[in-house]
Amino acid sequence: MLSMLVSKKKMFLIFILGFSCGLPLPITLSTLSAFLKEYGFALSSIGLFSLTQIPYALKPLWSPFLDNLKPPLLSFLGKRRGWLIIIQAFLIISIFLLGQFDPKQYLFSVAIISLSVAFFSASQDIIVDALRIESLSEEEQGIGVAYYTFGYRIGMFVATAGALYFSHIWNWKISFLILSLLSVLGIISALLINEPEHKVLKEAENIKEWFYNAFVVPFTELTNRYNWFYVLLFISLYKLSDAYLGAMTNPFLLEMKFSKLEIALIIKTYGLFAMLIGTFAGGYLVKYYNIYSLLLYSAIISSVSNLAFILQYYAGHDAETLMMVISIENFASGLSSAVFLTYIGLVCNKQLTATQFALLSSIASIGRTTLSSSSGFLAEKVGWVDFFIFSAILCLPALILIKFINNSQKGSIWNLNTKHTEIPENQV
Repeated sequence: MLSMLVSKKKMFLIFILGFSCGLPLPITLSTLSAFLKEYGFALSSIGLFSLTQIPYALKPLWSPFLDNLKPPLLSFLGKRRGWLIIIQAFLIISIFLLGQFDPKQYLFSVAIISLSVAFFSASQDIIVDALRIESLSEEEQGIGVAYYTFGYRIGMFVATAGALYFSHIWNWKISFLILSLLSVLGIISALLINEPEHKVLKEAENIKEWFYNAFVVPFTELTNRYNWFYVLLFISLYKLSDAYLGAMTNPFLLEMKFSKLEIALIIKTYGLFAMLIGTFAGGYLVKYYNIYSLLLYSAIISSVSNLAFILQYYAGHDAETLMMVISIENFASGLSSAVFLTYIGLVCNKQLTATQFALLSSIASIGRTTLSSSSGFLAEKVGWVDFFIFSAILCLPALILIKFINNSQKGSIWNLNTKHTEIPENQV
């Protein structure tokens, strides 16, 4: 009974930390765009502000510092919680300041503050990911991803629809003030969650050895493992099918004569609900079934769900069909994402969690964003039906690679009942 209550408390705090991580992401994207648009900025100028997202791509560069240095002043709270509270404090201040400047008069200041929001948000992601992975057992990793994602999505919703609502009722200053106050929940959860145990590498005897342990060892530890190249390639390609479709979903729906309001309402309601169900389903399945089998089946389900958009193409402007299509695709995406994030967490060496998870998640992000950049050209060239078929076929490289990264010697990856969640040491 006591262990059940402890587990529920832990999952609730991970949910709150997910909320805390999801909240700042849209602030420097869609919310900032709306903020600047109201002040009369041209679309070209607003688009340049997307460069403030650079810290999310570069976070592996400073993750070793957060993984290896003790937090100043708050080291008594532990490495993870100490750094998390420091970063969250700066993040709260940055979000508050963002709404206090008139961008017409202080454009440079707004740009710098936006960059600081992204930097501290990316840093928060590094610590929370490490804290989540280190705090949970192998059996809890999947459901932990589900609770984290649930909170993350709620945070994103509050920072988009909520921010617009607050600015409509009051003004942007009040809106950003409310968002900064809501971010305090992250500090509260950081204080309440237990500091995980850390497996420490050998203490460095000099600065050169420290830099080697912090920046070189996390990568070489990965590259010294069995089939490491296949693992990194797999991580970069696994969500490609999803990303390829996602890049063209809104242009396709607009071409089908759906209004922006219709798209927003259906995706924000049916899509969000279906994605959360899929995420929890994935998190639950990881607890009981072979991780490699789940990677295989969820990738197949996710890619096949892309074909549902062919129904939408022939149905045209039909809201009921769109509800069904979005629900199918988002459920499948949530399912595969939960399994995939669990796998990345299991790949990480718990002595190097923050650095390796930041590195692997960046590889996943860079892979899908760069390779999916050709999606528009293909859609123009072959038409929508062939595009959706091609996006589904893009799962094949990842499916083939699962055979090479599978370490389970207990049976075929097609056999779900072969329980094998743990990634063996020195292997992937």
